[in-house]
Amino acid sequence: GYKTKFITAAELVEELLIAKEEHKLGAFEKKWLKNDVIIVDELCKASHNSSYGKLIIM
Repeated sequence: GYKTKFITAAELVEELLIAKEEHKLGAFEKKWLKNDVIIVDELCKASHNSSYGKLIIM
């Protein structure tokens, strides 16, 4: 009965970049907070990519 979101790390970063460019990070956060569980796949790959790493650290 939990609302669950499955996403790859690459897709998550892409959504974050788009939200940032459109100055809609607040709306992005509200949308994601509606989920009870978020499963991010391929996290190890993302942490080794410099562009992803910058976002993860922020």
